[in-house]
Amino acid sequence: PEDFGIVGIAIALNTFADIIVGYNWGQAIIRSEENVNDVANISFWMMGILSIILYGIFWFLAPAVAAGYKNPFLVTVIRLISLTIIISATSLVPKALMEREFRYQHLFVVRTVSTTLTNIVILIWVFIAPSIWVIVAQPILIAVTQSFTSYYLTKWRPQIYWNWKQAKQIISFNSVIIFATFITWVLIYGDNLFAGALLGATQLGIYVLGWNLALIIPNIVSGSVGQVAYTTFSRFKDEQERVGLQFIHLQRLFSIILFPISAGIAIIAQPLAQIIYGENWGALPTVMMLLSLMTIFTFLWNLNELAFRAIGRPMLGVIAPILLIAYGAPALFMFGRDDVIAYSLTRTLIMVPFPFMVMVVTQYAFGISVLKQMQAIAWPFIITALMFGLGYLCLQAFGPLTNVRHLPQVGLIIIICAAFYGLMMFIFQRPLMLQIRDMFMSNLKRRNAT
Repeated sequence: PEDFGIVGIAIALNTFADIIVGYNWGQAIIRSEENVNDVANISFWMMGILSIILYGIFWFLAPAVAAGYKNPFLVTVIRLISLTIIISATSLVPKALMEREFRYQHLFVVRTVSTTLTNIVILIWVFIAPSIWVIVAQPILIAVTQSFTSYYLTKWRPQIYWNWKQAKQIISFNSVIIFATFITWVLIYGDNLFAGALLGATQLGIYVLGWNLALIIPNIVSGSVGQVAYTTFSRFKDEQERVGLQFIHLQRLFSIILFPISAGIAIIAQPLAQIIYGENWGALPTVMMLLSLMTIFTFLWNLNELAFRAIGRPMLGVIAPILLIAYGAPALFMFGRDDVIAYSLTRTLIMVPFPFMVMVVTQYAFGISVLKQMQAIAWPFIITALMFGLGYLCLQAFGPLTNVRHLPQVGLIIIICAAFYGLMMFIFQRPLMLQIRDMFMSNLKRRNAT
């Protein structure tokens, strides 16, 4: 657990750098209506220079951070993982161009190839010589493979080009986005640093692993939907009403997918964590379950922030997060400092009001009433809650599931819950489910054709 805690601190710092040299620069390319190649080249060189500067800053700050957490080993870990700042910056332009051109199948290939190759290397490494270096190497390998794959799948190559007027426009657009993204970082990764300061490296390791296991699938789904959503919203950025209609439609579809995934992970968290990681990780099953439930109140409302950015009002996206930080940080300090379970429970509970705050801001931005927003996601939420109850009853019926021999029972619980959710959705939301089926079949035919 302590190894995961050390790496978690380094990754939290690394993601802070991504705010400055990360995806935000790609959004400027996606929104560009002319001179796209010029914007791409300027963005590439800006990110390259900034990433090198940031790496230098992290190099010199590493000893101070290590001293703050009383772990000298953090110096080496931070300096190694921070290499991903420079490596990732090289692939952002080609990925943004793919997104702009709706080449989502290529983006899928980039993610799949990088994840698959990295996991193969990591598994071999773990088998031969398991150590903390395996965890450190993972983000570096992903960054390298994503960069190579991105350039392989696109014809764009960087050229030496600079224009101060265009550069100032890009910086002006990104400065507001960077502030909004920083607030999001505080909610997600700044939370890891806060947990480390309160709980120590060992309990932070349990929290980080539970966080990663709970969020890995919602992250993938959210990222994929977010790419489509932002590009779609940006196409109609001058038609605010149309963006609002697109937003509410996408949110309804997204909730149908996200809610059952999050609740499903929460259902199987206890047996899965015990089967894979054993008893040495103590509170991990409970932490994973709580954080899985938290994602129900988190990821769906990423769409709101993307819609605000698309219409040129990104500051609207920080109102609810700032309020959340204002009451959430004191709550975590008062109620979450005893142990990792108390911290995870507090973290989940403070997220419950968050969707309602975002809905109020969305009503102000698009004129979509809070009631209409709630109605859009009501049935998926209700049926997901019933599914979670069914899953809990199944777990009680099967008894303790603690080793590999119990995997068939875990699989059966997943099948029962998925079948229940699908059946209920077809009964109460049949037209929408048929629409999702038609969209899936259409995309499948398009991919087969290409």
